Amino acid sequence: MRLTGRGRRFLVGALALGVGGCAGGASAPADPPPPRPAAGADQPAAPESAFPSVERLEELAEEEAPLASVFAVEHADVDGWTLRGPLPDRIGDEPIASPGPFDERLLAAARRRAGLVVASEAMRCAARELAYFVLENEAPPPRPLRRFILGRCGATGSESMLGWFGARVPAGATEAEVVDAWRADLDEAVARYLGTGPRAVGIGLARDGEDALALVVSARRRVHLDPVSSVPDAEGWLRLQGELLDPGDDVGAQMNHGATGFAECEADPAVRLPRFSLACRVDRADESAWVSVSVRRPGRLLLQSVLGALARPSGGAADRWERGRYGGSGTVEDPDAFAERLLVEVNRLRRRAGAQLLALEAGESQLAVKLAPFYFGSSLGLLEDSYGDLVALGLMAGWQVDGLVRHAHMAGTLALATLDLGHWLAQAFQDPGVRRVLMDPEASRLAVGALMSEEHRYLAAVLTGYTLVGDEDPSEAREAFYARLNRDFDERGLRFPRRAREIEAAAARHAARVRVGSVGRDEAIDAILDEAAALAGANVKGWVLDGTRVEDAMLPDELFRSPPSRVAVAVARYQPVAWPWARLAIFLVSIPETGTRSARAPR
Repeated sequence: MRLTGRGRRFLVGALALGVGGCAGGASAPADPPPPRPAAGADQPAAPESAFPSVERLEELAEEEAPLASVFAVEHADVDGWTLRGPLPDRIGDEPIASPGPFDERLLAAARRRAGLVVASEAMRCAARELAYFVLENEAPPPRPLRRFILGRCGATGSESMLGWFGARVPAGATEAEVVDAWRADLDEAVARYLGTGPRAVGIGLARDGEDALALVVSARRRVHLDPVSSVPDAEGWLRLQGELLDPGDDVGAQMNHGATGFAECEADPAVRLPRFSLACRVDRADESAWVSVSVRRPGRLLLQSVLGALARPSGGAADRWERGRYGGSGTVEDPDAFAERLLVEVNRLRRRAGAQLLALEAGESQLAVKLAPFYFGSSLGLLEDSYGDLVALGLMAGWQVDGLVRHAHMAGTLALATLDLGHWLAQAFQDPGVRRVLMDPEASRLAVGALMSEEHRYLAAVLTGYTLVGDEDPSEAREAFYARLNRDFDERGLRFPRRAREIEAAAARHAARVRVGSVGRDEAIDAILDEAAALAGANVKGWVLDGTRVEDAMLPDELFRSPPSRVAVAVARYQPVAWPWARLAIFLVSIPETGTRSARAPR
């Protein structure tokens, strides 16, 4: 039997836009550079930081962002879908085990780009499942379902794109005969949708009676993941190991827990980049759970999502996708309505989780609305990466937040072909980075910058969650610093000094004045040293250490070269001039057996 190409129904392609914040977010700089004190100044001078000023952000908001009809992507609107199978048990791009006639056409094209293009079993599975969906619905699946199909098949690439074509063929035609009849169209589709750079690709054939459809799917490979079971080990850990294909200075991961929870994965510090090893603790009750791996590229301060993996914590089939239901159904008409309705739904979820409710930061939200087009324009490749960094860092700075910011997290989600808040929420809560912004129990403030178009039918928003310096007990940070000191002395084989309680109490009084802004750090350490010398009846030494946490404050070498007999510590959060977040001032007093009082040494 020889078929002809006649009767072909369609030749179309759909691009799955790869927005870094669509299924992910931006993290704050891990260790923002410390403020550098000006000589003789009581307060540190303006820090040399990557945070842009509010004036620079306002200037950017006046520019024109190139957003276009690229958002207009149609799909079949379904609320649930069951995969046909068979479905793999492993995550990662393994070679195709038994190539069929369609696979051979793809493999031939891949061999011409050996080392860049990998035709994998996971992508073949995804192509087949996507092909059956398109054949039945005559349109691609909604974005969250497309992501689920790729994840459940074990694919790990990003920025996927797909193309398909189909025709009526005799029900008894073999796959080889279909390939022979479609050879020209097939090779054209493979060439068009193979993509550029490192890619993982697959091809699938779906048939229903005389209807047949071939689909090519391609995704960018930023990471090589060593194939691993999607079911966690007996201790409840999913362990991901692999190698970055693009340069990176840092790598981390987060994982979904339950309907709204999230957890940080643990990176093995002994494994050096570009290799990495991550351990993610799962919630055994979850049928499926997303893991998002992010990398900080050289020269940038923000983490970018490079890999998504779908785990099966309960060990079940996880072959059914259903749109999540987080409330908020109905069309939103403008950014203000989006922010108000989102806050209601998120606070309802936070109340159920036992977290404090969020308050909306109106001023910061107004700025976020102006900046959102630049964030998504950068993520879509319409603007340089620097625009996305500028927006993310600017919003995390929180210049207009009413309060002193301790830290912040930012993420964004773009939902295509919908203006429904419920659909947007369902997509947003797929990603652990977005969950961290909306559900962090320590956060108390939220800025929302919504972006929408009725003409092009999309709904997007950048979200920034802020944790403020509140009424927390400074003794908690003090005790954490003592614990760190104890470890550092122990690692050097030194005995930890005794705590000078009376000097500690005096230091705490002066640190409290720094916290409320009545004195500067230098004035405080001078007063602490004077009072400590009088109480100890001996000469003392002291330092002001600076950091975002007790762990990143740099300890003076002299403390270990001449170990003191006693130490006293006090801690205060303060805000340096022109620095957006609170920092930690740690006042450290050393009382040696004998010694000479030194001048303060701020760090």
